[in-house]
Amino acid sequence: MEYNYNIEELKKTWDFYDNRAKEIIENAFEITSKFIDNGTLQRYREYIEKNNFEENYPFNIFELISDIYYRENFHSDIIAQLFKNEIILKNFLKFIGVDESAYKNYEVSREENKIDILIKTEKNCIIVENKLNWAKDMPEQLFRYYNECKNNKNLEVDKIVYLSPNSSKKPEDNSVREIPKELIKTIVGYDGENNDFYTMVLEKSLKEMNNNEPKEWLLLLEHYLKILRLTGETKMDKLTKEFYDKIVNDGKEYEKIELIATMYNDLIKTRINNLAEQFGGENYNNQCFFRDFHSEKRGLSYAIDIYIYNDKSLLFLFSREEGTATDDNPKSTKKWEQDNKDIEAWLKKHKLDKEFKFSVEDDSTWWRFMKEFKFPEDEKALYEFAKKLIECLENV
Repeated sequence: MEYNYNIEELKKTWDFYDNRAKEIIENAFEITSKFIDNGTLQRYREYIEKNNFEENYPFNIFELISDIYYRENFHSDIIAQLFKNEIILKNFLKFIGVDESAYKNYEVSREENKIDILIKTEKNCIIVENKLNWAKDMPEQLFRYYNECKNNKNLEVDKIVYLSPNSSKKPEDNSVREIPKELIKTIVGYDGENNDFYTMVLEKSLKEMNNNEPKEWLLLLEHYLKILRLTGETKMDKLTKEFYDKIVNDGKEYEKIELIATMYNDLIKTRINNLAEQFGGENYNNQCFFRDFHSEKRGLSYAIDIYIYNDKSLLFLFSREEGTATDDNPKSTKKWEQDNKDIEAWLKKHKLDKEFKFSVEDDSTWWRFMKEFKFPEDEKALYEFAKKLIECLENV
């Protein structure tokens, strides 16, 4: 079905929700299919997965010297050192399409005849020009390097690699001159896609090393991977650019997209208010839903907090005594500890104990009983569980 509501009707719908609003909002959401197809959605999922970085170290050695890690020489020094590892060089040669058999005995030099990185044997060479810091090409720069290696050093130039911060930066014509086009290979340092220097060379090499290499190589590589990510754009940058191009060509839909963004930005508040309306609690600063309970029989004040995030909800059950259970208030601390035992016993009695994550001995940071629900897939389960839990608590 096709609708033709204007943007003013859509805005009014958001402020004054009624029965007619459902089909009007459906109209707003219909336009997303114009801008987000299944391919774009898959690339977004890959972006989320690839950019969910796990830091295995409490600090990054290169960030400790942050006044220099953005400079061209810094990256060239590190990359040149990495190329001295045979696994990394093998994956690099494969990535740029050079026969690795020609580089069984090789050496790597820095700034030889002003070439950033030169990988060479007695007969062959690869020129690497590092532009990760967005440096401009100098007149005849690549051509001079090519001429130096081919004519003065009598080396066969297998490839000239132009290491770029993103796909838009390419060698300039006045730098290339008469170099055969097939010899120039532009590669991106990091762009969150699957065909960059980060993924095809360094990350792949790290997986292959598998702790079989000296720990120094692993340490250097793992720490540099994070720094390399800072030099380039991400897959999200590309998706946003594609979205921009589509908006420019279909500008009349832009306000509807703004409306969707507004609704999304207000969604956490709406979810909290809905919980408060459904279960009789309150909205705390648009961060969480809460409701208090009291048992005269147990002399225990309970509370439920449901903290709402973009991708999940966290339900907590706890004793209000926690607010005064401090080191200088041992009486309250003792009661709080007993309350937690009572809560755990109560949950077991109602066969709810397996639903919660419990406190772990010696873990001072975990002092509430918690259950997690993914959003939006577990939203109905959250309501069903909260209803069951609250009904039990009301009858304590």
